[in-house]
Amino acid sequence: MYVKSWFGLARVLFLARNYDESVALARRALELSPNHDIALSQLADGLSMLGKGAEAIAAAQRIRDPGWRSVALVFALAGAGERAGAVKELAKFEASNAIEFATQYGMCHALLGDVSEALTWLERARDLHDSGILDMGVDPVFDKMRDEPRFRALLESIKLPAVIQVR
Repeated sequence: MYVKSWFGLARVLFLARNYDESVALARRALELSPNHDIALSQLADGLSMLGKGAEAIAAAQRIRDPGWRSVALVFALAGAGERAGAVKELAKFEASNAIEFATQYGMCHALLGDVSEALTWLERARDLHDSGILDMGVDPVFDKMRDEPRFRALLESIKLPAVIQVR
């Protein structure tokens, strides 16, 4: 099986909130390609959701691409309870990257509980036709925002159901 297949399955399991299996498959992808940025990011996200902050931070720090490393670090730091570090990383990320990361900025703000700013970035992502927003309906990053009228309107505007059952 190819590395893309393993991290793709890891992503699906992450979205289904099956974090243990997601981490296992991300690790499998990394056995095939130890420095694969997206697999490292998926590993960091899964570890973060499992409460393994130190491991998540270590995985995120291995990501070579500065933009994706910042996204993973914000996720890992926030998940580890290191809010100040996550806020600092997000500020650095926003100052040094292009609008191409609109969805990721929204995710980072959602992780930090800044719903209004998260939605502003996600609306920009929609307007830019950023394909990253297509996971919004199921991504656990947005679970705390699901009852927000603005979030529901955003989902509706891109023809995604407002409520998706995840088992």
